[in-house]
Amino acid sequence: MIARRWRYGPDLPLAERFLTAQMWWIGSELVRRHPHLVMTMVDVDALIEPQDLDVCERRWLLLVHDDHVLQVQFDLADGIEYRRSGGPQSLSWAQVFAATGPLDIVAQLEQALHLDSPRLTPAATPQTLVYRVISSALATGLDDPHEWCAVPAPISIDDVPGSPGGPLFEGFSSTAVPRGHYARSYLLAEHRAQRTLFPQPFWALLRDDEPIAIFDTAGVVHTVLGSTDLLPFYEVCGRELALITARILGPYLP
Repeated sequence: MIARRWRYGPDLPLAERFLTAQMWWIGSELVRRHPHLVMTMVDVDALIEPQDLDVCERRWLLLVHDDHVLQVQFDLADGIEYRRSGGPQSLSWAQVFAATGPLDIVAQLEQALHLDSPRLTPAATPQTLVYRVISSALATGLDDPHEWCAVPAPISIDDVPGSPGGPLFEGFSSTAVPRGHYARSYLLAEHRAQRTLFPQPFWALLRDDEPIAIFDTAGVVHTVLGSTDLLPFYEVCGRELALITARILGPYLP
């Protein structure tokens, strides 16, 4: 069965925009509490449809996972699916809405996945801050007439410093050096016959399908003005997530 088409944008019902923000909040909170986890995305439409859809129109699955078998999958059409071993289990969006709050869903997932609930939230890391700032931006744009989304920004292993990169990187010249670094690291690991999955390290935050920021999971955000290291800037902002989001993306936020 082909899943229903979901769209981001001004014509999207508020509840569905809210789900997108919830997906990112729950996912980023899981990674915040368990920093060995990472977030990635899969473009479902790339497997079944031509590449003529706008980036934000495509059906994306948001994943939280480790290097082994633990995985949580967020799908606007089908809810939350999770597995550690054995068959998949799921939470419908109705169950998510019925919960006390998103932190309750985080606790349910921790219990189901045998993740120990931390007594103290681990200190922020560069990678967890990337996910949390993206989540904060999507939540801030909830009522914005502009459409917002966050998607992977793929790079090629042929990237070298100075290369323009793909279309999402246009206008973000400060990404050239890290793109080249990632490409060289992958090729070196391949040459040494080391097993590597080469997870895509960059995320693009888009407004009306135009990238306004590129996030490097090393903890750096790139805008047209240059790059900012998130962790020290987070400290400057008093560890206030809303404040760091506003200072980095202020001209674009509603």
